[in-house]
Amino acid sequence: MKKLFVLLIAILVLVPVAFAQEEETAPVDPSKELQTDFIIDRVQHGLMPTSVRSLGMGNVGIALPSNSDSFFFNPASLADHKFQLSLPSVAVTVNHVYDLIKPGSDGESILSSLLDMNMNGSEDDMQDMIGPAVKGVLSLLKKGLGKIATVDAGLSFSIGGFGMATNVQANIYTYGKAGLAGEGQLDFTKAALFAEVKATETLGLGLRFQVSDDFSIDAGVAARFSYLAYTGPINADKVLSSFGFNSDGSASEEGPAADPMAFLNEMPLAAGWSVPVDLGLTFNMPYGFTAAVVYRNLDIFGYQMQIYDNYEGFLSDWAASFDMDGDGKFKIKNYGSLDLGFAWQWDNALFRPTIAFDIIDVVGMCQTKDFGLKDFVYHLNIGAEIELLSVLDIRGGLNQGYWTVGAGLNLYVLKLDVAYFWDEMGAYAGEAPLDGLAVRLNIGW
Repeated sequence: MKKLFVLLIAILVLVPVAFAQEEETAPVDPSKELQTDFIIDRVQHGLMPTSVRSLGMGNVGIALPSNSDSFFFNPASLADHKFQLSLPSVAVTVNHVYDLIKPGSDGESILSSLLDMNMNGSEDDMQDMIGPAVKGVLSLLKKGLGKIATVDAGLSFSIGGFGMATNVQANIYTYGKAGLAGEGQLDFTKAALFAEVKATETLGLGLRFQVSDDFSIDAGVAARFSYLAYTGPINADKVLSSFGFNSDGSASEEGPAADPMAFLNEMPLAAGWSVPVDLGLTFNMPYGFTAAVVYRNLDIFGYQMQIYDNYEGFLSDWAASFDMDGDGKFKIKNYGSLDLGFAWQWDNALFRPTIAFDIIDVVGMCQTKDFGLKDFVYHLNIGAEIELLSVLDIRGGLNQGYWTVGAGLNLYVLKLDVAYFWDEMGAYAGEAPLDGLAVRLNIGW
C-alpha cells in the first residue's frame, strides 16, 4: 500500500508541474507566451475523444461499422439507426511507457525505483526519496516534442440516426527539451510543459439511402461546440525548485515554497471557443465491404481566443472569451482534413474478423513536395481485429508506420479496452515518435 501511495504521488506531481511557476519569475508578455508555434500546432486540432479500440487497431475508424466511437470518426455511421449508450466512458493514457520501464545505467528503471521506495522514515528522508523520483519523471522531458498524459471523460448516445455526446479531455504536453549539465546531470532550463483542456458538446444526424438490396449510402453531419483552454510553457527547472528540489533531484535547503498554489494567480492562460463541423459519406457494399470519405473540423470561425493574465482573471471574466472583439483577442485556425477509409468485416457466430485502413489528410498529402513512400506512410493507418464469441477482441495495426496492439473485453454493459501504441508527434514520419498505454472503461450498450 505504501508503494502504491508513493507511485501515486509521483504520477500526480505531473499535474501541478504543468501549472507551477516561481513567484520571482520576471513578467513575460502573455501574448507571446501563449502563441508560440509549437503550442498553436498542438491545440489547433479538434477534439477527438480517445478511442482505445481504434488506438489498438492502428488508429483506424473512418469506415468501420458502427460502434460507440464511430460517431466521432464519421457522422455517417449514425445512419445505421443502432441504439448506443455510453454512460459514462473514461479513458486514461500514459505516455513514455517504454522510458519508465527500461533499465537505467544502474540496472533500475524509473518505475522499479518508485516501487522500491521505503515509506518509513522522517519527513526529510521522504523528501530525499521523492526527489529522485520527481527527477526521473521530469527526465522524460529530454524527449522534446511529446506528451505526458491524457485523461478523457464523456457521455454519448445515438438512436434513430441522431446522436449526442458530451466530452472533456485534458492533455499535458512537453515543450522544449532537457540537456546535460556538468557531471552528467540533467539541465532543465530549456525544458517546459504546458497543459490543455478541451470540452465539447456534439450533435449529429445520419441518413441512409438504400440504392439496392445489398448497396446503400449513408450521409451524416455533426456539429460541436468546443471550448479550449491552455497554459503557457512552464519551465521544468523552476518546477523543481518550487517544490523544494535542486536540479539533481536532491532536497534543497530552502524547502518548498510557502504557498505552492500561488502560481494560480500568476499563470497566464488562453481560453476560447469554436464550432467545427464534420461531414461524412459511407458506401455499404456487398460481402461486408465499406468505403467512406469524411471532412473533419470544417470551421469558419476558428478558435476565438482570449488571453488572461492569470487563473483568477479567467474565473472572474471567463465570458470575455465570447466577445468577437476586444483586448487580448486572437484566433487559432482549426485544423481540418479530408480523410478516406476502407474496411471489411465478416459476420460470424463464433468470431468476427475486421480489416481496415485509413488515409488521413489527403489534400495535405498531395501538397507535400517531393512526395515519396515515407510521406504516404505518414498519412496511412492500417488495423485488424478479431472478435471472439462477442466477448474478447484482439487487435493490431500500424499507425503512421508504428505498430500498435490492443485488446477488449465485453461483459454485457461493461466494456474494458486497452492498447499500447506508438504515435508521431512531429510534422513528418520519424521526427518525434512517442509511445503510450491507454485504458478505457465504458458502461453502456
